Amino acid sequence: MIRSVGLLLALAGAVGLGACTSLSNESAGTAEQEMNPTDRLLVGRGAPYPADLELRDRLPALRSSQSERRAAAWQIAKRVLEPVKVDGGTRTIPRFQTWYAKEEFLPMFDRILRRTAKEDLLAKKRPTAEQIDEAFAWEAERAMTMPDGTPERLADRRAHLDANGDAALGGPERVLMSPELVGHLYAHYDSVLGCIGNVPAADAPPPSDTNFAPCVGEEMPPGAVVVKARWVPESLPLDAWDTDATTLEEKLTAGEWGTAPRTVAPAADAIYTMTLPSGARMRLAALHIMSKELRDWAWVSLFWSDRPDADFGADRPSEDFTGPFASYKMCATVDFDEEDDGTQPRKSSFSDDTLAAAIDATRKFGPRTWCSNPYLEDGVHNAKTNCIGCHQHAGTRHTTTTILEGEGAFPDGSRARHRENFPADYTFLTGTGLELGALMQAKYNQLAQP
Repeated sequence: MIRSVGLLLALAGAVGLGACTSLSNESAGTAEQEMNPTDRLLVGRGAPYPADLELRDRLPALRSSQSERRAAAWQIAKRVLEPVKVDGGTRTIPRFQTWYAKEEFLPMFDRILRRTAKEDLLAKKRPTAEQIDEAFAWEAERAMTMPDGTPERLADRRAHLDANGDAALGGPERVLMSPELVGHLYAHYDSVLGCIGNVPAADAPPPSDTNFAPCVGEEMPPGAVVVKARWVPESLPLDAWDTDATTLEEKLTAGEWGTAPRTVAPAADAIYTMTLPSGARMRLAALHIMSKELRDWAWVSLFWSDRPDADFGADRPSEDFTGPFASYKMCATVDFDEEDDGTQPRKSSFSDDTLAAAIDATRKFGPRTWCSNPYLEDGVHNAKTNCIGCHQHAGTRHTTTTILEGEGAFPDGSRARHRENFPADYTFLTGTGLELGALMQAKYNQLAQP
């Protein structure tokens, strides 16, 4: 069970990723917003994601039943947000907050390349599992090898956490990657570099029946997870959105979320909150989760609500989501085209009429699946999206604008499947988005010089 901040820390957050969220326009953030080496020393290595390896066998049931996939999605959220012990077991933070941000990715890649023989580097020979493991271990310990890595600095950080709670470990990162995903990118860096300027056409056949992701070598492992958060300073009013059937029909007709109907100032016990070293407090408004437990990923999007127990929060397992995270709603997707009978939600799937009616409202806008987060999917046409439709273009040079708004934009909110291959395995990480591919290429060019 996940408890409240200051005890076992209620559930937390921080995706690539919901419907058609753009990562490329995120501001760089300050040092406070990063998992700096001191915090990494306290956190240690990122906690592995305990993937449900039986979930793929359940895909037919998930595709055909809203209640089945929502139940599975809540469990994915529970695993991502599960409290884990850090700092020698003296502190507890949600699992996702132990994961890796863009700022940590490149130093570990640099470490791997520098410890590779020159001839192997020039040949772009893939690193071994041992080399990758050593880089993770090095990152977890490198704080004390740096000029400012003093015992006094570590003591000061611990004192701040003792006074303000452990939630701020790592800061309000926007995008975090599980260790399994990061390790996969390192292991297949040759494929990442090989696709720069050489992405396969949408109609090109995939490399094999078991691999549709040529630009990351092969499809990612089941433990690969990406999360993306929206953090809002407590000093600012927080938008509050409605997702009842009437409102959804209005928003989906307009194609965008528009302006929130009200702003609120929730207390820390009603929304996951962290206090930064400066004293600034940040609220978690939304959390996207994409998990490779399914071949085409499971797409789960949490959003805070001041009316949390109606519609998309009505089936939240109360025994698993307590404290601040009892105030979050959720939408979920598992495929481009899900097979629910149009009458099924109201008649048989949900005992709560508000949830059944809200799901029915989304069905009026086409046969395909829907999932859009009001805190993250802003802009024209973004309220009608479904996560998977936009992410199929990850690894190409498409952006939110070209997918949804520009000339030749994909129809139906880009919810339909358009590609035969998915170059970066649906993740806006190596290309448009975090641009990790370009960073890896620059680092490789630097170290591979004669």
